[in-house]
Amino acid sequence: MFSKFSTTAKNWKIVLILVLCLFVSSAIALGIYNYKDSSKIQAVEKEIHALYADEKDVYIREDISQDTLDQVEADIGKVFFMKRWKLQKDFQSAKEKYEAAKLLNQIFDSKLALKERKDSDSVLSFREDLTYEKLADIQEKINFSRQDEFTDRVYATLNESATDWNQIIHTEDEVLAFKKSKKSDLSPQEYLTEFFQLEEEVGRTQRHPQSVHAQEALKEVAIEMGDTLQLDDEDYNFDEELMDKISNSPYLNDGKKGDERKLVALTFDDGPNPDITPDILDVLDKYDVKGTFYLLGSLVEVYPELVKETLDAGHELGNHSFTHANFEELTDEEILEEINSTQKAIKKATDGYEPKTYRLPYGAGGKRAVDLIEGMTSIIWNVDSEDWVSDSAQEILTRVNENLQDKSILLFHDSHEHLVPVLESLIPALQAEGYEFVTPEEINYPYYYY
Repeated sequence: MFSKFSTTAKNWKIVLILVLCLFVSSAIALGIYNYKDSSKIQAVEKEIHALYADEKDVYIREDISQDTLDQVEADIGKVFFMKRWKLQKDFQSAKEKYEAAKLLNQIFDSKLALKERKDSDSVLSFREDLTYEKLADIQEKINFSRQDEFTDRVYATLNESATDWNQIIHTEDEVLAFKKSKKSDLSPQEYLTEFFQLEEEVGRTQRHPQSVHAQEALKEVAIEMGDTLQLDDEDYNFDEELMDKISNSPYLNDGKKGDERKLVALTFDDGPNPDITPDILDVLDKYDVKGTFYLLGSLVEVYPELVKETLDAGHELGNHSFTHANFEELTDEEILEEINSTQKAIKKATDGYEPKTYRLPYGAGGKRAVDLIEGMTSIIWNVDSEDWVSDSAQEILTRVNENLQDKSILLFHDSHEHLVPVLESLIPALQAEGYEFVTPEEINYPYYYY
């Protein structure tokens, strides 16, 4: 009996030892597996991070390929299934942003570049082949599982696009209705007042090719008006404001003999920049050309000597706000503070010079901001170099040359390395074509906001 009990106990010990060995070996194997799986997870996390253009994984890179995305997705599949959840969520967010960026670039005629666009002044134009149905389809396809600064900017861009599209349709309807309406009951002043209201509405969306129908219709109205009214008849007693609008209207003066000179104004935003502005000044001096520099008050305070040097070289200084804030998002008081603080900074840096013109940051703020800022002239642009998204000087030159007009206000930024070689090529070429370099005000561009 004792012998049987002893054998049983011995067998249990052997079983216990075997179980213990199995447990230990399993723990070791699991530890090794976890270590390897942890390495896989870290590697995939790095792959996902590499899909972004910033350290916080907010702005997706637009130069990544579908093959890259497929590889990341395949690598996630190699991770232990119970540990894939967060990686899959992070990857899904990146993929949604990538798809959204591709779709947005089907709306505009140039690269959107949402990350760089935060600090740019560019106002983008619709692609010529964009239709209402296509825009609506893009809006429906863009959805995000997470919200952040990128997604907010995407939704804001979509909303702006929809607003612009509706404005184009509404304006075209208004112009056509006015064209067909009976005008014999209107006084000359009333006739002109309604015309200039329409001209202002057309100007808000004229950068989009879809607004061409409204522009053509307004030209026909202008021709009809010229046939009906003798606009230079002194008996009308038009006030000074109305006479200025008549003189500056691109529609009423279309085809009339006037200033036939080819004029160009070089404007530079977001300075002063100690790394680039001095080189720009050297190029302008080399070709005996003057430019207009729209300065940020916050940088004026840091580099006052450079501001004074720019003025002393004979260039014009303009106000570009203090912090480059979006005026659409500010109160009236905050807008005035941005402008007034910059005026004070420039006046102090230059021993008394006060800019007479300003440029709205991002071209944003509209009629509200322009009406609010008194005693100064708003200067926008009709040729955008888009230097802030360009990879080469040649790309910038090509874009400028393709959009050049007989009366051009060129938008540059003295914060981009390619600008100096661009100016070295562009200025002598324009001089050879007979362009005269002037200030923006001399262009008499009839629009003051987008």
